[in-house]
Amino acid sequence: NLPLLVENNPIVAIECLLRLLSPSPFEEHYEDGGDKDGINTFLATETECNEYLSALVSMDMSIHSMEVVNRLATYSVPEQSPPPQQRQQSKGKSNIKNHQQSLQQQLQKQNEQQQQQPLLHPEYVRHFILNCISSCENIQNQYTQNRLVRLVCVFLQSLIRNKILDVQVSNMHLSHTSRRY
Repeated sequence: NLPLLVENNPIVAIECLLRLLSPSPFEEHYEDGGDKDGINTFLATETECNEYLSALVSMDMSIHSMEVVNRLATYSVPEQSPPPQQRQQSKGKSNIKNHQQSLQQQLQKQNEQQQQQPLLHPEYVRHFILNCISSCENIQNQYTQNRLVRLVCVFLQSLIRNKILDVQVSNMHLSHTSRRY
């Protein structure tokens, strides 16, 4: 149960979600979830990823849920591209070394050229922010409400500082909310 994991151990939740959501285009995966080295790589399908992320951004707001969302939002992955083409060469030792060097150079060039994309889609971040604002609005105790509002402000500052939240796009909704507090 993801909300329980987030609340009881956010660091483990972050690592689990990173492992589930991060693409690994250069590894050969088998149907049982393992790879050729016998290491389990538990990659989730797109539907499962959406379910995990929807559960995460819809859960009750807490410092732990904000920490997990913030860490996932700041994590970027390279856009997926196919692995470098492997050419058939003779099995001589010098050809193998040349082939390995060529593959390493191709990978290095691809890594330099790859653009980074956020692991957590901006729409999930927006949904989570709206959920946080709604949680603040629904708190009746003034002291608790003020604490949560300050916590959300720190969370928003982190998103803005890391250029995850575009202030121009979010300005209208945030300014309306901030005037209340």
